[in-house]
Amino acid sequence: MLSQAAISPPPLRQVDELPGDAGARVQVGGRITALVDEENFELSDGTGSVLIRNIGGRSAAPRVGDIIVATGKIDRSSGEMAIACTQIEIKVRPDRPLPSREDWLGHSPQHRYRHREVDFLLTPELRGNLVVRAKVIRALRQVLDARGFLEVETPILLRAPDVAPVSHFVASHSTSQLYLRICPESYLKRLVVGGFGRVYEIGKSFRYETGSHQGLPEFTLMECYQAFAEYQGMAALTEELVASAAEAALGHSLIQVDGRTVDLRRPWKRVLLREAVLAKTGLDILNANEDKLRQLLGAAGSHLSGATPRWTLIDKVIEAHVQPDLTEPTFLMDYPVETICAAARHPEDPRIIERFEAYVGGVEIAHAFSELTDPTDQRNRMVDVLDARTRAGEEPGPLAGR
Repeated sequence: MLSQAAISPPPLRQVDELPGDAGARVQVGGRITALVDEENFELSDGTGSVLIRNIGGRSAAPRVGDIIVATGKIDRSSGEMAIACTQIEIKVRPDRPLPSREDWLGHSPQHRYRHREVDFLLTPELRGNLVVRAKVIRALRQVLDARGFLEVETPILLRAPDVAPVSHFVASHSTSQLYLRICPESYLKRLVVGGFGRVYEIGKSFRYETGSHQGLPEFTLMECYQAFAEYQGMAALTEELVASAAEAALGHSLIQVDGRTVDLRRPWKRVLLREAVLAKTGLDILNANEDKLRQLLGAAGSHLSGATPRWTLIDKVIEAHVQPDLTEPTFLMDYPVETICAAARHPEDPRIIERFEAYVGGVEIAHAFSELTDPTDQRNRMVDVLDARTRAGEEPGPLAGR
């Protein structure tokens, strides 16, 4: 009579958990990703791949795409690890076979994005992107938690749109109209007012704009606030967050950008925005009026209407003339006061604010500013923003009529 241990199947393992000892009895589950011949095929489960040698356990002819559970013993007779299987159970058989990798890679990027699960299955090297993303988010949390920040969740559906000059997605609920948030800023600031001196959130935000690889309508945002901190301190925190995330995800601080090696280690370059624009265009952005800004953009092929707000013109000038050359980690410092109505004025020049934008590889990755604490100045500047949005034909925002 066989003992219970002899007839019980071994525990189900992932490929990367398989023992290396020849003859060890194992059970593994996964998908058939390649057929060698009628009796040998490759099984993959997301952690790795292993060769299955069928020595009599087949219940049906295997096909690429089948999800199976295979039971057998570790076989190293060929020098590489395989599993000599005495039992193969087909758990799922797709009604349509998987395309070959070559055929799949021939599809357009748009088609592959629409069927991302198949893309991950047939191009497993792409799965590393999700692993890197998870490590980055974990590293961000570790740095912030170690500094005493509290992670929170704030509302995504708002009863009134944010003041920021971007369009919102609108959702209808019963008799009310709701707006998808563009960022968690307002509620995080309320928590600071309520006595939480250091808070952060990692979550979804939404912006009603044309999707591109630099600006998706739906995206994940990390936003943090610290009482009594100013923008220089937040720049130092940004350097630490990015360098720590790179080390955690890649094991080093070096990344490749368009064939160039970029080092994310501190300290990063700091450049005054006024000087950067002047060096690239010969235009003093603080003294240039809207007509001068439009002429500069028109010469670069971007023609904007006379009602376009000044802050939009300034952003477009940065995008066209400064941003493309910011390959190395760089902070653009001290912006014109019109660009952010909630930022503190610079003590040496009230025409500029204590604000930075951080760039790597010609892409903006972060921004921060010292908070404006003068309620009269803030309200006046917010009203100016709302008036400019109204003139430009945009939605006026929550302060309209107050």
